[in-house]
Amino acid sequence: MDNIFKKIGCVLLCTMFLMLSACNKTPDLYEKGIEITTIIGEMVNSEDYAQVMGLDANDNIELVKAKDYDTPTRVYKISVPVVDAYFEHLRTHAKNWDKSPYDKLSDNLKEQIKNRYSFLTIVDHLNSIYNWDGLVLSSAFMAYKKFDGNISSSTVYLYTFETGTPIIVLFEPFGDKQFTAKGHFVFAEDLSSLSKVRDVFEQFECSVENIK
Repeated sequence: MDNIFKKIGCVLLCTMFLMLSACNKTPDLYEKGIEITTIIGEMVNSEDYAQVMGLDANDNIELVKAKDYDTPTRVYKISVPVVDAYFEHLRTHAKNWDKSPYDKLSDNLKEQIKNRYSFLTIVDHLNSIYNWDGLVLSSAFMAYKKFDGNISSSTVYLYTFETGTPIIVLFEPFGDKQFTAKGHFVFAEDLSSLSKVRDVFEQFECSVENIK
């Protein structure tokens, strides 16, 4: 009888250990990001999806059509800057942009603006510089998914492809046991190497490193 109880106890302990290990396992953001880029690849190659999103031949969908969104050639990790760094970039680089109204806001109103800000604000800014097509296509072909797992803070992966347009995936914590992933096209002159990616994003006080 004692042996039976010992065996049952060992089984329970092993089960608890496996459950705890699974809960504490760090999510593989690289693979989760590929799930997002693959979904976007399905979107751009579906005429029905484009029609549902209200796109037509005038929206230049050919800019993003490709078959390799499930096989990135390079992946970079980009840090998420604070909102003040983004405003400082605008003050320094954008024509006719004045930061003084923001500086005059109350703390409550500044907090509301910060709540609207995310890394995707930078993506929209880059796409607006590229041209109108960049904004339209990035907005139409956006993928979102929720995953189980814990991440401590927001982080960004940039996926580049041999023929496809680069895709930014923003990972953000969601509650205690989940996180979200949002994928958007990002249009820039050249994102073909680590140095080129740094040229684009370090101006926003982002750090960039190779993942794969």
